[in-house]
Amino acid sequence: MTPMKVASGTAFDTLHYPGPMLALQYTSLALPAGWTLEALFAVTSTPANVTSRSPAVVLNSPHLEAYENVGIAGLPTSDRLVNYGYLAALLQKVQPYFATDPIATTP
Repeated sequence: MTPMKVASGTAFDTLHYPGPMLALQYTSLALPAGWTLEALFAVTSTPANVTSRSPAVVLNSPHLEAYENVGIAGLPTSDRLVNYGYLAALLQKVQPYFATDPIATTP
């Protein structure tokens, strides 16, 4: 689990497989015009952009769709619900008609 800090300042745990990418300390916060930084990893001395959006697109690195005990271990239901709520809130920013999960909680 990797702590992620959202724009509101709230931090919560999410699943992240780093995979083949630049080390977090080399990931730039610079975004193209019209893009908004939505979240950062909270575990690095240099913030790393993990979630950003334009008016019509969401780019997201953490696996907010992960489900506990399905291919992973260590994701409690409470964190999954926060992740689902955050993902739904992100999608609503670019597609306002996107339905929310009434059980999920928004960080």
